Amino acid sequence: MNQLINTQKNSMALLIPNKKNNGFVALVVVLVMNAVGVMIIMFLLFHSGLFSDNVNSFQSAAEARGFAGACSEEALLAIKDNPVDAQGEMSFEGGKCSYEVVNYDNIFFIKSIGHSRNYTVKQLLNAQKENDLLKVVFYDDNF
Repeated sequence: MNQLINTQKNSMALLIPNKKNNGFVALVVVLVMNAVGVMIIMFLLFHSGLFSDNVNSFQSAAEARGFAGACSEEALLAIKDNPVDAQGEMSFEGGKCSYEVVNYDNIFFIKSIGHSRNYTVKQLLNAQKENDLLKVVFYDDNF
């Protein structure tokens, strides 16, 4: 008679550790949980710092572009009133801008530069004045 001997433990018996292993299992679980927690905290600290740097850089770029645009508009208004070479500068709460206008036979070359924190944007415009109308015929950002 051949009898099969079952040497496998019950599946529940595998989940319940022996009394000798209780402290070791608890120690390993606590160490793993602490390591995961520290990794999550480190990730959040580093990620939030990088994220805020990116947001500040994007905000500075947008402000600088706005300041350069404001100086370009100021230059266009100056040309409309008096079509000669001109230059000027404007200051804002978060930065500043400057512009320079060169008149060449009623074709105006306008260069404006906007600064915000550590970011600079340059704009180049060409405008023509015909009678009382001023047309922008060329525009370039960050030339």
